[in-house]
Formats: sequence, structure tokens, C-alpha cells
Amino acid sequence: MDYLNEEFVRNTLVPETVICREGIDFKISKKIEDRHIIKNIRFEADGKSHHFFEKVKLHTLEAIKKYAEESGFERVKIWGDYQLNDFDKDNSPRCINLFKKK
Repeated sequence: MDYLNEEFVRNTLVPETVICREGIDFKISKKIEDRHIIKNIRFEADGKSHHFFEKVKLHTLEAIKKYAEESGFERVKIWGDYQLNDFDKDNSPRCINLFKKK
């Protein structure tokens, strides 16, 4: 199971940014609301305005473990990124969990 690392997200969230790709300015806003990351992306292309919205729920490491145990699984390993580096609660961008059936 792959999750965002809640602590890392809370500590590094950039509320507003503009990214330019192929001459298009993507205006991105992010906020945390009600244990969710709310992300809005707005841009204009081909004479039209576009808006995309994303909502991702944040889970604590403890909640993830609880959900798994309630479903009959136990945690075997946690990695902190897609390169499979060890998980660090303050610095890892991801929380990748390996579980096995009890």
C-alpha cells in the first residue's frame, strides 16, 4: 500500500505555485482541509480555461497499521520513497507499506 507521508506533507506543503510547461502556466493551489489535501490546477490552453481538482485523504502511520490489522494483515516493512529507502517520519515523501496476511 502506498500513501503520502502525512507529516512530510504537512511540513512541506506549498500553498500556491505556478509551473510553466510548453508555454502554458499551470496555477496550482494546495491546502489541507478536514484531513484531506485539496489541489486545484488551473490553466488556459487552445483558447479555453481548464480546471482540475484532486482530493486525497491523509492517513497517519498508526491509522494505516490499524486498518491493516483489522483486515487480518500485519506490517512487514515500510519504505519512504519509490527508491525503497527506509521510512523517516519527518523526511520521507511517501509511506509505502508491505503487509502479509496473518
